[in-house]
Amino acid sequence: MNALEDEVNLRYHRGLKPDVYYRCPTLESLDGALRSELQKSAESFIPVKVVTEFVFTATSSITIPVTQQANLDDLIQPADIPQSSTAQRAVARSFIEAVQEIDRFKYAERHLWGSSRDRKSYAKKELDADEDDEDEPKKRKRTRPDALPTYDCGGAIHLKFSTKREAINIVYKHNPIHRNIESRPTNSNNTSPKKKRRSRKTQESAVHSSDGVFRDPDLNVSASPEASRGPAKRNRPPVKSHTKKPPVPEPEPEPVVTKTFKPGACVRCREKKMKCNKANPMCNQCRCGLWTSQYPEKVMKKRSKNGCLSCKQRRRKCTEEHPSCAYCLNVNDDCEYPDEY
Repeated sequence: MNALEDEVNLRYHRGLKPDVYYRCPTLESLDGALRSELQKSAESFIPVKVVTEFVFTATSSITIPVTQQANLDDLIQPADIPQSSTAQRAVARSFIEAVQEIDRFKYAERHLWGSSRDRKSYAKKELDADEDDEDEPKKRKRTRPDALPTYDCGGAIHLKFSTKREAINIVYKHNPIHRNIESRPTNSNNTSPKKKRRSRKTQESAVHSSDGVFRDPDLNVSASPEASRGPAKRNRPPVKSHTKKPPVPEPEPEPVVTKTFKPGACVRCREKKMKCNKANPMCNQCRCGLWTSQYPEKVMKKRSKNGCLSCKQRRRKCTEEHPSCAYCLNVNDDCEYPDEY
């Protein structure tokens, strides 16, 4: 490679980073070098991306079709773009056919670029034998509107014709994420064919017998008593009717019931914390003290803001019970209300 004076430089193929370089004196040497690289990738447990560059110089021998041999001078000597492009495509086709015989994939011209259209890119087009391979990704990427779609494996061949260095650089790029034709298993008799979906006409051709049992004319009916019996009826869940139900009337609001006191001790016994027999009109404790028994009212009244004069004067919370509130009854004080004046 030193004799090429650093001809194999990455700047000639931007974005490509070849791992191995081969200087090929003949087209047959490309066959052996590429097969060696593919064999190394196949032996690894995890698929290894293959990026290899092959260099053909002016001293290399290349076999091209006879129809294009008259235009060989345009490869080295400067010529117009149409003439040189025609010869370059003929040489490129010989390289593509050699690679296709090795990796068993087909390639199509993707796009040309460069001032003299001397850079060519060929993308993998389809499989050699089975176009609908299950391992091949269905979705393909399309980087430019005028370019062919590419597969996720990135299979491509890049060619660079250099008149300055009098060399042809070929970069083979492929990621073996799918199987090739040789490693694909052959179809055996054990594999069951895919079942075809029944058409609507076939379903309508089914015959219904007199007993209402579904009969398919394509099925073989045996003479066993078990087969003569009709299929068991399946209990289907009742179909819910979609009729709208009448709206449920809203419940009427319940009437407000005023809270009442439960029967208990009189007011004096409750305040003095004495045991009361709840007798009426006088309990046992009030009879001994000659007091008048006063029981709380059954219906609670809304508390007013005005209590008795004694509680109002002392700024106490008055129970507003008649004739005496709880505090006045506890201290044996006269209980008077403002409305009594």
